[in-house]
Amino acid sequence: MEFTVPPFPDNLPRRLRGLPPERPCRRHLAALRLAAPRRPGAGIPGAASSLALVCPEPGSYQVAVLLNVALGPDGRRVNFDGFQKGHELAVASPTDGSPLLILTVTAQGLLPAAERAFEIGNRQGVDDKGVEWPRDLRSVAVGDVLHITCPFGRRHHLAVSPRAFIHIDPPPRESLVALVGSSATFRI
Repeated sequence: MEFTVPPFPDNLPRRLRGLPPERPCRRHLAALRLAAPRRPGAGIPGAASSLALVCPEPGSYQVAVLLNVALGPDGRRVNFDGFQKGHELAVASPTDGSPLLILTVTAQGLLPAAERAFEIGNRQGVDDKGVEWPRDLRSVAVGDVLHITCPFGRRHHLAVSPRAFIHIDPPPRESLVALVGSSATFRI
């Protein structure tokens, strides 16, 4: 899956074109939401077009994957309909019993790191440390959330949507459920 980032919008303030890494991300993201042009029907501000500008520093990114295991009121799986606030999420973990699967990817920015983690989560290679996606977990898909830590410690949560990665608020702890026994794995 390939995502393209459009060129800088003409109305983006000059001070945001460089985005020095020592400034807080939250401030940049708020300014980008105000300055980003909206296409009719494009929907959500903060999609992939502004992600490339949020955390542009190259380096080693740490990615944890939260698999959406939400069920609708009728018991039907709604996890592939896209992430919604309140959906239950299971934290991906390796088969050796460790509590968390951390993918380490070297990338030029936040968006390339998310793309690389998505590829690994779809069993298209291994990360920088040779970690591959566990065979007993389903692949990363629409509705899942990537928790990405940038090289300088900033944390971002990106929801996988059909056309882009969408920057979201951190999911509340109450939405996290056990992986074992969920629809995301075959583990018992």
